[in-house]
Amino acid sequence: MLEDLDQLSTRIAQLVQLTQHVRAENQALRDELGKRDVRIQQLRDTVEMAQIRVDDVLARLPGKPPEAADAADADAAGGSDTDIDLDDVQVDDADGDWADARTDADTDPSLSDDAGHGVRSAHGTP
Repeated sequence: MLEDLDQLSTRIAQLVQLTQHVRAENQALRDELGKRDVRIQQLRDTVEMAQIRVDDVLARLPGKPPEAADAADADAAGGSDTDIDLDDVQVDDADGDWADARTDADTDPSLSDDAGHGVRSAHGTP
């Protein structure tokens, strides 16, 4: 009977020790989670500030067509994420007016490759 009580006492002591260890570990994890939450908020704030700066720089770029400004404002206001229709993409072509890139590249022989496919460099020249 005394042996049983000793075993029970030993097991209870182990249980108390294990419970204290788990509580300390739980508290450490809570502290770590709190620090991570703070860091995540700092990173979100940093990303938000970077987005504002990028939007500001983009708004100051020369030659931005009014339609692009309206679309950028709609996106910033929570517009939907949609795929871009490449047939509707406009670029500033060599003569400085806004034109449909696909039409220019397909109709101007100087903007085509040897096979007759419309080709343009990033600067509007073949």
